[in-house]
Amino acid sequence: MGSTKFRPTEPPYNNDPKWIAYYKVGGCGELASFFYEVAKRAGFEVRVVEDNGIDHAWVEVRINDSWMVADPTIYWWYVNDPKNHSDWDKRWFNNKSWYERWHFSRVVTRSQNGTILDLTANYTKTYNVTISIDPEVQNGVLKVTTWKGSQERIVFYSTVNGSDNISLSLGKRIYKFELIEPTWYGVEKFGRRVYSIDEIERKIVKLKIEGKRLSNDCYVFIGFSFGVLMSLLAIMMRQPIMRLYEKLLGRNK
Repeated sequence: MGSTKFRPTEPPYNNDPKWIAYYKVGGCGELASFFYEVAKRAGFEVRVVEDNGIDHAWVEVRINDSWMVADPTIYWWYVNDPKNHSDWDKRWFNNKSWYERWHFSRVVTRSQNGTILDLTANYTKTYNVTISIDPEVQNGVLKVTTWKGSQERIVFYSTVNGSDNISLSLGKRIYKFELIEPTWYGVEKFGRRVYSIDEIERKIVKLKIEGKRLSNDCYVFIGFSFGVLMSLLAIMMRQPIMRLYEKLLGRNK
């Protein structure tokens, strides 16, 4: 019999070290979370670091008042595929030169109380970007995304209001800055700009509402409503259809 392995993608189990240890399945995020737990129990100060734009997570360990980079994913490749990764045991710990090949977007770590610390400048050249929000916006959402291949990935997401100015440090990539303001159910106002980051150095990205569009929730609502309507029609038509069927059977006799 084969064994079944589960990889949860949502809390509370997606980064639960006990779950990860039991099922032995996951990617860089799970490896970082498991390493974090082991290092913490060993008495080290440690933090999980991630860049959602490049879709990677690793850890930093505090040793002699300095934060050392430790990437358990790199070491995993050394252990599990030594033929093709014979020297990766020398790359996984305190080797920032390894990251020079990465095109970082926004490197952050999250404290236990949810506070986000931006570490991007520790890993790559950063560009300071200020996003100015249209004064007419109320209870809007600012979403900044980049791309990993053809996949769009969120690097910043926050509620905003009119005249807010949001400052971000971003690595050299192409980004989409999008302002969203929900109106009524299933519809949202929006505005967006796409920039290569070096195009907007020392400039302010001004986002304003440009138009309306259906949100993803709207399509869910339409599908649900259509399903309910068809069910009601089926219930209402059941008796007439049965009577017609009985009449047809009577004629055939």
